Amino acid sequence: MRLILIFLCVISYDIVIAQSNANEKLGLLSISMFHDSKEYPWYQIQYDNYSLDTDVLDSILNEFPDISFKLFVGLWCSDSKSFLPKFGAIVDYIEDVSNVDLEIYGINRGKNLPEDIVNLYDIKFVPTLIVLKNGSEINRIEEFVVESAKNGHSIPPWAD
Repeated sequence: MRLILIFLCVISYDIVIAQSNANEKLGLLSISMFHDSKEYPWYQIQYDNYSLDTDVLDSILNEFPDISFKLFVGLWCSDSKSFLPKFGAIVDYIEDVSNVDLEIYGINRGKNLPEDIVNLYDIKFVPTLIVLKNGSEINRIEEFVVESAKNGHSIPPWAD
């Protein structure tokens, strides 16, 4: 009896893990998949309520015209869910005014899949935003912002 109970617990655990992994979006993502999505209702609400400071963004783009961004998120992560709609607003604005390269990658809970991307960029935390200039990393923001470009204060991105 005890063996059957243990067996059932193991099977149940594997089913829960398999279902959890099936809901994770891994690899290269498109910001358009979140707009007006029934699967991600939190995204549109936060996106619509975010006020983008285009003056600050324009000054960054003018000062660094040859930068690109790679954002690594976990759609299971509350920090990623908070940051992604704001980044989406930035992506939408930049795509209208610039040809800056922007990529978004979905990462699993263990932060080990997709393995090639996680290893290449040494992802330990989500969200992680990597800023590249001519293909080389010049800055990285992991989980929270050290200094806000908007006001020079140390605050997390979701409080900006």
